Amino acid sequence: MLVLVQDFRHGELMLVDAPVPQLENGGVLVRNHFSFVSPGTELATIRFAKKSLLGKALARRDLLAKVLKKIKSDGLFAAFKAAMVRLEEPLPLGYSSAGVVEAVADDVVEFKVGDKVACAGVSYASHAEMVFVPKNLTVRVPDGVSLRDAASVALGAIAMESYRVADLHLGETVVVIGLGVIGQILVQILRSAGCRVIGYDTNTKRVEEVKSNGFTDVSSDVNALLSLVAALTNGSGADCVIIAAATESNGPVELAPQLLRKRGTVVILGDSGLNIPRKPYYEKELQIRFSTSYGPGRYDPQYEIYGQDYPIAYARWTEKRNMEAYLQLLSKGVVKLEGIIDGECPLEDGLKAYEKLEKGELRSVVFTYKPEKELVKPVRIPRPAVINKTGLRFGLIGAGAFARSVLLPNLLNLGAKPAVLCTRSPAKSAVYAKKFGFEQVTADIETVFKSDVDFVVIATPHSEHAKLLKMALEAGKTAFCEKPLAINIQEFEQVLNAYKTTKTPFIVGFNRRFSPLIARIKEEIPNGSPAFICYIINSGKTDPNSWLAQPQEGGRIVGEVCHFVDTCTYISGSSVESVFAFAPSQKDVYDECAATLKFSDGSVAQILYSTCGAPAHIKERIEIHRAEKVAIVDDFRRLILIDKTQKSSKFGADCKGHKEELEYFLNFIKGKANLSGHIKSAFSTTAVTLAILTSLKNRVAVTPFKIELGEEC
Repeated sequence: MLVLVQDFRHGELMLVDAPVPQLENGGVLVRNHFSFVSPGTELATIRFAKKSLLGKALARRDLLAKVLKKIKSDGLFAAFKAAMVRLEEPLPLGYSSAGVVEAVADDVVEFKVGDKVACAGVSYASHAEMVFVPKNLTVRVPDGVSLRDAASVALGAIAMESYRVADLHLGETVVVIGLGVIGQILVQILRSAGCRVIGYDTNTKRVEEVKSNGFTDVSSDVNALLSLVAALTNGSGADCVIIAAATESNGPVELAPQLLRKRGTVVILGDSGLNIPRKPYYEKELQIRFSTSYGPGRYDPQYEIYGQDYPIAYARWTEKRNMEAYLQLLSKGVVKLEGIIDGECPLEDGLKAYEKLEKGELRSVVFTYKPEKELVKPVRIPRPAVINKTGLRFGLIGAGAFARSVLLPNLLNLGAKPAVLCTRSPAKSAVYAKKFGFEQVTADIETVFKSDVDFVVIATPHSEHAKLLKMALEAGKTAFCEKPLAINIQEFEQVLNAYKTTKTPFIVGFNRRFSPLIARIKEEIPNGSPAFICYIINSGKTDPNSWLAQPQEGGRIVGEVCHFVDTCTYISGSSVESVFAFAPSQKDVYDECAATLKFSDGSVAQILYSTCGAPAHIKERIEIHRAEKVAIVDDFRRLILIDKTQKSSKFGADCKGHKEELEYFLNFIKGKANLSGHIKSAFSTTAVTLAILTSLKNRVAVTPFKIELGEEC
């Protein structure tokens, strides 16, 4: 299928052939009939993508601050590499569309196949022939509303939310600054609510077009605007100004106080300059309010992705309810799009449409689609006639930042051949497949397991690991699964039973045991006597909107502490007999802890996983005392060994063992290594990590689940 994609690294706008998205829990598959271009937002995105690296940094100071913070904690090279990986993540353009439901997830009861629906959401309601959209971003189209008009639902909801934030009353006077698509929709909503509306835009042509549609209280001249406001309010000023302009200029926020009465309100809807002059705002005691996109629920993953609605008694208007209300206004003829939409354009001509929008030859446009067109699910990527198949061929499920920056580069350097790529985002999979050289892209997981690849790499969010690993084992596909193996005991038992039944080999991405520094410690301080191990992790805070922070992903203990459990277990050389863990406070999902592990050989490990340390301090420190020797590892960049004569040796390396683990895994597939012990240790590490969670919740010592596998690989 076709989808419009913006490349942020090089600034290229592309129309790519991508696989059809998969149906997921909590949503519907929609065959787009129309998608509405939001000129302000989408042109701003395209312009940003075309800026140089310096230009991007200056335009997004918030992102620059994150890069500078990462430089302090991880160094210049690591920060630059992470920034480039993020920039290489393509964005499907568009966030407002309408079409017909093709498939409905089992846990969704609001919709059925054949329903006409309107959809919203960046990366969901894209300019694409088929889209997957969560249920809270999907609404039915009322009778009498065309799918073309319904495709404006996201822009209409944005206008609705600004009206609600303004908290206006019958008879009040409002000035709308910026008469683009959203501004013109907003004017109609305000007039229907009984407000006196005055419009302003610096674009003279746009103002004349608005006048031709019957809206006369509008101007492109500031002085004329001031006179108009004074005349219509008896000199007292407007009650509210809503800034719907998308501009870097500070003009709108400087103009607003001149238009308002004392104690009036300014609502910021558009992405406008915000260097607010204190004196006029202070003297008139003006209020400033921000309108957040479609309304409550926006930017909340629990609402948008996982479908948790807000109770109507406490949040009367959510983004979905705003979308529904806007479509009702369309159905009653209160809002009309005649004169706002310049025309229609086939998606195939989308690149030309953006050129015309940029030149001002179009104000707005709706993309059209061919609903009867047959869409191909897996997409073959054009390649030379002869494909080099001398290396081991692999399928990759998930292509997030870690997979693209660590797993794929190492696998390619080790000679493995990318064969099948499967991601949740069709647009991203098409772009990544071309970059890394995959032969085929798909959104269908089964396609990967049915292919003739030599092994599968699982690099999805944590909540999907156990399900996908179980599928790989049952399909007889040797697998490399990123940590964790599972996020709860039920998933753990399912994978364990699948392995016992199939004996299909796999390895989990516990890479630190493969680090050259840990290997040196094992050489210099061998097993044979009890060890005291102290592992301190200065992990830092997680963005609350990150996928990792969502409760459905199991939390940071199961997702990250498993790494450190595995490293301590490997260093000890024995199994964990008992676990006791503390946390600063009792929680449903823990993000820090102090855990004590007692091993069968008498060794003891203390893992201190903290989120409250200084970001600039080292992230990981391991100190090991054993057999009158001490080993200290700082951030896997430096190893200090001290023997009983006080002689110390220093070893440098910046390696956490990612490449070494993948190399070992490939050698196993080639018959040059074995996984003896590694499979059992993956289960044992997971059992101990789950025991830490149990200890945290119950505040008691816990004996981990004992692992019996019989004969291993």
